[in-house]
Amino acid sequence: MLHRLGKYELLGSLGQGAMGEVFLAKDPAIGRRVAIKTILAASSAGEDAKERFAQEARAAGALSHPGIVTIHEFGEDQGLHYLAMEFVEGEDLQAFLVHHELSRPDLLEVLAQVSEALAYAHRKGVQHRDVKPSNIRVSREGGRLQAKLMDFGIARIAESTLTSTGLLMGTVAYMAPEYVKTGQADGRADLFAIGVMLYEGLTGRLPFAADTTATILYRIVHEPPHPLPPSAFAGASAALRSVLDHALAKDPERRYSDGDSLAAALRAAKDPLWAGEFATTRAVPHLKALPPREKKRRVAPVAALIVVLGGGAFLWRHRRPAAPAMPAQAPPPTAPAPLPTVSAPLPAPAAKPAPPPVASHETAKPESKPKAPPPPVSPAAGETDLPAMDAPADALSVAKEIDDDPAQAHRDLAGLIRKSPANAHFRALDLVALEKAGDGAGFVKAWDAAAAAGVDPNTLLFTPRFSAMLREQKRNATLPQDARDRLSQAYGAENPRRWGRRVN
Repeated sequence: MLHRLGKYELLGSLGQGAMGEVFLAKDPAIGRRVAIKTILAASSAGEDAKERFAQEARAAGALSHPGIVTIHEFGEDQGLHYLAMEFVEGEDLQAFLVHHELSRPDLLEVLAQVSEALAYAHRKGVQHRDVKPSNIRVSREGGRLQAKLMDFGIARIAESTLTSTGLLMGTVAYMAPEYVKTGQADGRADLFAIGVMLYEGLTGRLPFAADTTATILYRIVHEPPHPLPPSAFAGASAALRSVLDHALAKDPERRYSDGDSLAAALRAAKDPLWAGEFATTRAVPHLKALPPREKKRRVAPVAALIVVLGGGAFLWRHRRPAAPAMPAQAPPPTAPAPLPTVSAPLPAPAAKPAPPPVASHETAKPESKPKAPPPPVSPAAGETDLPAMDAPADALSVAKEIDDDPAQAHRDLAGLIRKSPANAHFRALDLVALEKAGDGAGFVKAWDAAAAAGVDPNTLLFTPRFSAMLREQKRNATLPQDARDRLSQAYGAENPRRWGRRVN
C-alpha cells in the first residue's frame, strides 16, 4: 500500500476512478489536506488517456475561481502520474439529486454557481465538455451552499487539437445536440448540460433517457423533453419553465450565450413572484444598456411568451394578501441508473424513427397579448407619493410603462410594494422609475425604504433594468450626490459582485 506520493502523505482512499484511484492526502510542509488523483504511468489506458490527464492539469491549473476546484501540482512518482488538488468537503451533486436533498431554491443556487464558474472558464478559453452532477462537488458551510466544478480531464483549451471531429468524449445524457451531430461545440454546449441538470433536479429523471446510447443521442438531437407539470416548479417562479426551455434549446443560438446570463436567470427564479425578465438567449442586454425603444422591442416578445407560460400563476400569487401555501411535492422517483459514457465514433440507431414535429414550446408564439389591467386611480392632492390602488398592477406592464411614463410606473408599483415589501424585483423597478423621472429625493426615500424592509442591495442586481441604470449612472451621473453616495456604498470597489462597479 502506498504511503506517500511526491511530497504528500497519503491518509486514505477516497474512491476508485476509471483510470486510477483518488486519495486523501496531506501536504506536511503546511498541513493542508488535498485530494490526489492518480493514473498508472504504464497503464493500459494508453497514451491518449495519459495526455487527457495532463490536459486536466493544464486546463484547471490555469483557472482560479471560487467555483472551480484548485489544482496544486502535477507530477509522477513510483510509476504513477498524480494530480494534487483542493480537497472539498461534502458530496457530489449526483448524491444530492438521488436522495432529493435540495430544495428548489438550493438547486437553482448550485446551478447558478456552476454557471458562473463556466462563464469564467469560457472567458479563459477553456470548455469543460463533461459537465454533469458527478463532476460538481457541493458542500454546506454555515447553512450556505458552495458548489465547485471539477474534472477537466476532457476539457478543450482554445486551439487544442487533442480531439478530432466525429469523436465524442463525455457522458451522453448531458451532451448538446450540436456536439452529438458534429463532435464540435462551443461553451453553449456546457450550458446545455446545466439545462439537463435543471430538468433532472426538478423531476428526478433525465430529459432524454432511453435504454440504448444510440436512442439517447437521437432524442437529444431530434426530440423535445417531456413537458413538466406545474408541480415541478413548486417553491420557485413559474417563469422557470421558460428558463429551462431556453437552456435546452436544440439550436445553440436560442440558448443563453454565456454562463453569467444563465446564472442571473436561475437566481431570479428563486423568487416565486419573478415574472421572467431574464428569459433571454442573449447576454448583450445585461452587458450594455440599450436605448429605450430597442429595449422595449427585445422585451415585448419574451414578456408575451412568459405571460402565456406562467403569467396566470404569477398574477394569482402576487394579488393575494398573503403568501400562498407551497404545493405538495410529487412522490420522489426512483434513483436513475448509471449513465453511459462514450469515447468512440458516434453510433447510428438500428432503425431511425421519423423525426417528430418541432416542440411547440420551442417555436410557438402567443396568439394574443394579455390585456393590461386598468390604470389605478390618480391620487388626490396632498396624498403620499405611494397611494393606494384600486387593483394591483401587472409587474410586466409596469416594467414596460417605465420608459413612457416613469412617474406613473412609480405610482403603480406602490401597490405591489405594499403587498410584498421585501420583493427585490419590485423595489428595483421602482428605483429605475424614479431615476428616469428625475426624482432624486424620491430615489433616496425609496432606497432607504427598501433597506428598512430588509432588501439586500445585491438582490436588486438580479433585475436587468436596475443593473443597466447603474452602468448608465457610472457613465453619466444624473442622480443627486446623496443618491450616488448610497450606490457607491453598496456597489463600490469593495463589493465583489460582477455588477459592483463604482457609479460616481
